[in-house]
Amino acid sequence: MILWSKGLGKLVLRMSLAERTSTSARDGNLVLDGTMGPPTHWDYSVSMSEADVLDFVELLKQPAPARFVTEADAPGALVRTALVSGIVFAWNTVRCFLGLVPSGESDPSTAAKVRLVQEPVETANETPGKDRS
Repeated sequence: MILWSKGLGKLVLRMSLAERTSTSARDGNLVLDGTMGPPTHWDYSVSMSEADVLDFVELLKQPAPARFVTEADAPGALVRTALVSGIVFAWNTVRCFLGLVPSGESDPSTAAKVRLVQEPVETANETPGKDRS
């Protein structure tokens, strides 16, 4: 990804979200942290609200992104990555809703995200604080 602004003059900043140092949920936002590549090597933090993520997904449903993917130099790789990513996203979402922590994930930031989904839910037939096992 290239970040450019009139305020930067001729300076072009390169960000590779694939090379981010962390992805976490903070203050109700999805936060990606990393360091930009040459010429600056500045640390960055991209913070996206739920609405931002939904807007991005909506963008991908438009004809221009679909055309970009199909007319790319390696359309097979883009389509394959999109399909695999969709399947992995669906799988991880189902596991989170079921309260299962993905195997091999001991990263505290991942555990925090899963804990947000695992808050106990009480129904009208249950007494708060009572053992449900």
